[in-house]
Amino acid sequence: MQNYFQSFLLIYEKSILVYGVCIIIDSTLPKFQTLAKLILQKLLK
Repeated sequence: MQNYFQSFLLIYEKSILVYGVCIIIDSTLPKFQTLAKLILQKLLK
């Protein structure tokens, strides 16, 4: 059970990191907006 929880936390931290990067890309480079949305959609599936 603990192993499952640790791996979940790892995935959770990584997804937050990617999400943060996407937001930064989103706000600084509007032409990459659709790319960031595609990445987020793939993560959320």
